[in-house]
Amino acid sequence: MTSHLRKYLDYYNKLNAPEYAVLVTGPWGIGKTYQVRHFLSESQHYYVSLFGMKSTEEVHGAVIAAVAPNVEKVRRGVRELGRAAEKLGGWFSLGASASTLANALLRKQLVPDRTLVFDDMERSGLPSIEIMGVLNTYLYQHKFRVVAIAHDEKLVEDFKIIKEKVFGQTIKVEPQVEDAFDNFLSLVNGVHIADFVDGCRDLVLQAFRESGATSLRVLRHLIEDLARLRKALTSDHLANPEAVRELVGLFCALNIEVRTGNLNAEDLKNRANAVLRYTLRIQRKKDEEVAKPPFLIAAERHASTNLESQILSDAVINKMFVEGLYNKIEIQNSIDNSQHFAKVEEMAPWKIVVKFDEIDDPVVEAASARMHQQFERREITDSGEMLHVFALRMMMAQHGLLEERLEDVRDQCIDYIDELLHGGQLPARGLEWRWYEGFERAYDGHVYWLTAETEPYFDKVRNHLIKAREKALECRFPAIAEELLVLVESDGQRFFEQVCETRGGENPYALIPVLAAIPPPDFVETWLGSANSNWKWISWALKDRYTVHRSELSRERDWVIQVIRLLEKEANQAHGFRSLRIRRVIPDDLRELADANDGLENKRDGQ
Repeated sequence: MTSHLRKYLDYYNKLNAPEYAVLVTGPWGIGKTYQVRHFLSESQHYYVSLFGMKSTEEVHGAVIAAVAPNVEKVRRGVRELGRAAEKLGGWFSLGASASTLANALLRKQLVPDRTLVFDDMERSGLPSIEIMGVLNTYLYQHKFRVVAIAHDEKLVEDFKIIKEKVFGQTIKVEPQVEDAFDNFLSLVNGVHIADFVDGCRDLVLQAFRESGATSLRVLRHLIEDLARLRKALTSDHLANPEAVRELVGLFCALNIEVRTGNLNAEDLKNRANAVLRYTLRIQRKKDEEVAKPPFLIAAERHASTNLESQILSDAVINKMFVEGLYNKIEIQNSIDNSQHFAKVEEMAPWKIVVKFDEIDDPVVEAASARMHQQFERREITDSGEMLHVFALRMMMAQHGLLEERLEDVRDQCIDYIDELLHGGQLPARGLEWRWYEGFERAYDGHVYWLTAETEPYFDKVRNHLIKAREKALECRFPAIAEELLVLVESDGQRFFEQVCETRGGENPYALIPVLAAIPPPDFVETWLGSANSNWKWISWALKDRYTVHRSELSRERDWVIQVIRLLEKEANQAHGFRSLRIRRVIPDDLRELADANDGLENKRDGQ
């Protein structure tokens, strides 16, 4: 391996008392220290790190330890002499400290037979001017050759002011990627794993160069991660060179982009057809400028790799690169489900149709016929699969593959959803906040096949599906309400946890307007009929529920106002402590809500 740094160090190391130092600079992680110490053999240099040093005396001590490591006995003797002198007092105690005296005596023994390499200067506690003073000492007084390594650009800027007096040559290091690859490869455990990584050399180096990364630390981590990936691969995977090439290319490119901070977990969601989504946004915005997402910018950098490849799913990639988890089974399943290993006869019909560009026509035609049959028989109930079929039918209608207008296909899809709902086959909506996010714009690694023309029709169908699944959940409200009413009577704390968001545990109905299914008189009667110790939990639940998530639970507004008014009526009819206790469990915020509502109604009546 040759480089301008190596050539210059070869020249500099042959000089006798040059009286100028060499400054080596470059970005963090580019391998400056490694290259300097590699090009200057161990017998040609003394290495001194200034990390954490607070004084020039510490630096001198480190130089002595590097140049003359066998002088520790002398150092200890001088320190003991210094302590003895301090005890004597008088003239003896006026001299320098023991460590200073030791260093002063020992520096006289230094022989400039090698080059002194000073590293980590920006991580010392010394001002630049003092560092320059140290370098001058060894250049001019002790006649050493001196190489200084600076990682911090700010420190390099500080040096520029005074470097003419010290540095005769500044060299900016370039990463020696291939040499670094060999070095990192030697650290991989296991012959078979190392052979696999070595076989991927071209793909690794290509991804590294295309990324524009300069830190060799990123390359080292990539090689370590590639070794982890190899442990999850089966013999069938390794026997398919095309699959391995696609897998490794994708893995390397995304690994680097995440490590360098160009991509995050959000950017890695819904990679499939990212270009198509961006194109559709541009078409919708028309004359407005649409910012290019980070994923597409990364895809342009890695022009030789398809970053939308689904050989590794979004979920698997996020687990590996964001969470650092390499789940062997999940990785294998993702690869097995890719086009390289999935058996066409076992694939869902829509997955074949969506890849009609890559699969033989007879297979696609058969899959299309089967998909039509599934549609007519209402066999598909999974929302994501359903939407893929709907989108493909719209695409087929747009291109004349169905003798239907887009309006007709839209209406047929809405009828499909309604029939599932009325037949009790449509799954109820999820209980989490954005429960539909899993099938919002893509599903199972595939973005829905949409164009600017079909997207408005598709959006209407998708929104109808969301509302229908909400209705499916509402059909369960009476049964859920009965369960919650039992908790109101028997376990107020459990009721609170079921209907309010908490830091721990499950809160299934925190954002679901299910309480409106309980008649207000039944709720109040059950509440006030429970143990007194139970009351506070019910009160806290109502307060938390309608002050934190008032907008999400707006459908319960009238219900809670009725509950408040019934509580006030019960308080007025009760006597003694019971009356006071009822008034105290009415949350002030909800009393104000009820009063404000009465004010609005009175105002309307007055008009």
